[in-house]
Amino acid sequence: MSKRDFIIAAILAALLPLLLLINSCGKTSTEIVISTPAPPTPTAETTPAPVRVYLTGCVQQPGVYELPAHSIVDDFVTAAGGPTADADLNHINLAREPQHEEQVAIPCLPTPTTPITATGVVTETAPAAVDPVATCQPGQVNVNTANGVQLESLPGIGPSLAQRIIEHMALNGPFQTVEDLEDVPGIGPAALEKLRPHVCVRDE
Repeated sequence: MSKRDFIIAAILAALLPLLLLINSCGKTSTEIVISTPAPPTPTAETTPAPVRVYLTGCVQQPGVYELPAHSIVDDFVTAAGGPTADADLNHINLAREPQHEEQVAIPCLPTPTTPITATGVVTETAPAAVDPVATCQPGQVNVNTANGVQLESLPGIGPSLAQRIIEHMALNGPFQTVEDLEDVPGIGPAALEKLRPHVCVRDE
C-alpha cells in the first residue's frame, strides 16, 4: 500500500462513525401524539313515575285512573268523564296533587228525602241533628266547621287526612259524634284516642 492509499484509508476510517451517525439521524423521526379527551357520556333523564288514583263519588265513570306525575284532582275528574250534575265541587280542592294509590271522593250535593207515610201523606224529613249533648270546650276544634288549616293543627292530621275529613262531611253530612271520625279512612281507634281531647262536634 502506497502512502497515498494509507492516508485515504485513514481518512475514511475516521469519517465512518460520523457518516453512520448522520445516516441514523436522518432516519429518526419524532412523532407527536395529541390525545383528545373522550366526550362526556350523556346521562339519561329519569322520568317521574305516574300516579294511580281510585276516584269515587259524583263523577261520570268512577274507577282507577293512572296519569302522569304531578297531575291534579281536576285531571283525574276529567279522565273519569267529568263531574256529574249533582257534584259539589265547592267542597273539594281540584288543584291538589293526590298521592299515589290514594282514594279521592268527589262530594255530591245533598238530596232531600220525602218519604210517604202509611196514610199516604208526604212529609219532609228533617236532617239529622248533631248530638245536642256534645259541647265544645275552649281550645277544642269543631270538626264540623273547621277548615283544612284548623284540622291540620290536630295531632296526627296532615293535609291528606284533613282533606278526607272534609270530603267525608261533604258526602255524608256533619259528624254526629266524635266516634264517627273512625269512618274516615286513615283514622283508627288509636288515632281517635289522640284526637278525642282536642275535638268536638257541633253544627254551628
